[in-house]
Amino acid sequence: MKLLKKLDTAELQKLVDDAFLKADVDKSGWIEYGELSLLRDAMGLSDSRLYSLMQDLIVYFDANGDGKLSKEEVKALSGTFILLNSLSQARSKIELSLIVHDLFETLDDDGNGVLEISEVEFFLRFMRSFLSTSEKSVSMIDILTLLDTDGDGEITKEEFLSFFSL
Repeated sequence: MKLLKKLDTAELQKLVDDAFLKADVDKSGWIEYGELSLLRDAMGLSDSRLYSLMQDLIVYFDANGDGKLSKEEVKALSGTFILLNSLSQARSKIELSLIVHDLFETLDDDGNGVLEISEVEFFLRFMRSFLSTSEKSVSMIDILTLLDTDGDGEITKEEFLSFFSL
């Protein structure tokens, strides 16, 4: 079951349209860095750790590299943003399992059933935001090694679920 399927395409588009209108305070037709926190708030996403990733969000979802987000780029960001927020607020193992399954499918851009480093890089930055100061000394390579248990350079769904003890 895909968690985001609870929001059908029309509902997601309405959410994006409404949030975009509220966040685009200068009415430029783009979401710039200074408006990202407004976008987060307009979408009802409350986890403050997401705020620290705002600059990364522009870079990751800015498909044309112009330093701002179009409505289509915001739509791509929204699905992932909703998942990451849900992950941080999961209240049960079943809920976490559904979110992690959906997150794997979302991160697997090419749909080949495994995550390459490029597909998991943003997620790893997000996960680091949950670490204590002492744990943040762990490098991305160390985290990738924990995820990629067989060392083949790709993360299977089983390895990903195992990381979350699912």
